[in-house]
Order: sequence, then structure tokens, then C-alpha cells
Amino acid sequence: MNILEKLQWRYAVKKFDNTKFLSNEQIQLLKEAFNLTATSYGLQPAKLLVIQNKEIQNELVAHSWNQRQVLDASHLLVICVPKSYTTQEVQNYFNLVQKIRNTPDEIINPFKKFLTAEIEKKTQEELLIWNKNQAYLALGNLLTVCALENIDSCPMEGFVPEKYD
Repeated sequence: MNILEKLQWRYAVKKFDNTKFLSNEQIQLLKEAFNLTATSYGLQPAKLLVIQNKEIQNELVAHSWNQRQVLDASHLLVICVPKSYTTQEVQNYFNLVQKIRNTPDEIINPFKKFLTAEIEKKTQEELLIWNKNQAYLALGNLLTVCALENIDSCPMEGFVPEKYD
């Protein structure tokens, strides 16, 4: 497989075939790719919401500058970032790392201390910008995976986040 050919195949779909659906395996692949996206410090502050509910998708069209792709796509993937981000998220991250990898405190604590200090010195506005940047990393990764798997996609910024909340 030539990755450049796959990336050249990819385009922002303007009209989805609403009779075609992603399989559960494809959705699981996209979820896993999202989770494996490299992010700053590995904290992965963005979350992925997969919507496959035509009633909700239809409601969201009005909050998406009337872009029909929101309804016509078999699944709507929404990348969410927290409105506020605190050192508790850093603590949660390291708790998970210790649980999964069984990493000793003496190895993990210096990095945890560094990241906690980094988060503490930033304003919530700076953290929101940083979190949005992490979401874009995930979006880019998802678009690449879609291209590799011949999954039609359409990245969108044209929506009202408050209404999606």
C-alpha cells in the first residue's frame, strides 16, 4: 500500500451516501486510533463522542451551519475538550499509568511533578487553547486512518460548540 496514494484519495466529503454505514469494526478501529494519537505529554485531554442517532444528528444540523453531512454521515464523530483543565487530570493520568504499567513512584514522580507545575502555571484560557491543539492532533490522525481504510470523512469546524454541549 502506498500511503501517498491513500492520502491523495482522501477529500472532504460534501455529500455522504446515507444508505452506507460504517461497520462496528471500523468504528472500533477509529476509536483505537483516536486513543493512540500522540499528544503533548501523553495526557490526551480530548475525548471522542461517536453519535449514531439520526434524531440527534438531525438536531445538530441547525447548529452546524446547516451542513447536511452531520445528518447524512452514518456516524458523527465529535472531538470534545474540557472547558477547564486542572492538576486533577494530571493526577488521574498518572494513576492510570501506574495501574496499567505498574511504574514505581520514584520513576513517575519527577515527571508528574513537572507536569503538575506546567498545568498550574497556565491560565484556563491557555489550557483550553492547548487542549484544542491536542484535539487537532487527534483529528489529523483520524483523517489519516480514514484515508488508509477508504472511509469517507469530512472534518468540520463550522458548528456552535455550546449547542453541541
